[in-house]
Amino acid sequence: MIPDLALYAFLALQCRQLSSDSFAEREAASQALTAHAKAARTMLENLPDPEARRRAEKILHKLAMDDAAIDLGLTLAKYPVLPWIDSYRNRPELWAAYLIPANQQTPAGLCTSPLWLNYRQATLLLVTDLYNAGWTRPEVEKLLDEMIIWEFMWRMEHFSMIEHVQFFLWLGLGL
Repeated sequence: MIPDLALYAFLALQCRQLSSDSFAEREAASQALTAHAKAARTMLENLPDPEARRRAEKILHKLAMDDAAIDLGLTLAKYPVLPWIDSYRNRPELWAAYLIPANQQTPAGLCTSPLWLNYRQATLLLVTDLYNAGWTRPEVEKLLDEMIIWEFMWRMEHFSMIEHVQFFLWLGLGL
């Protein structure tokens, strides 16, 4: 375990690296900060550089979604990222009920490929409503499993290999 002072210094360095001229350094810093997002939250909320703020928003949004999923009892080992709501049946009704509110909650720069965090935020809103309606955890997980399969099939048909690599790197799953 990294001592608190050492962790603080490490996180401060990573926050500075978010503004680096080197893409590789910015990416490495993003990954490190994502891994320590809770500890880095205050630093990430107060970055002056626009590029650093954009990356910090992405990290903080993912942290908020992860926290909400944990509150709902979903295991992040099984669902490191919630699937797209777009990959579920009754698409028009779901868009009106969940995607429109999710678009208002998601920073604009995070509503694009390969992440589509607004669609994942919409899934979180749907799952919250399902729990409130009395669905059990196994029922919700069955639905999420189905949505993951649909998303995977759609990605294979529509995305380039580069977009797949970006997505899996963002998940922290490697290749």
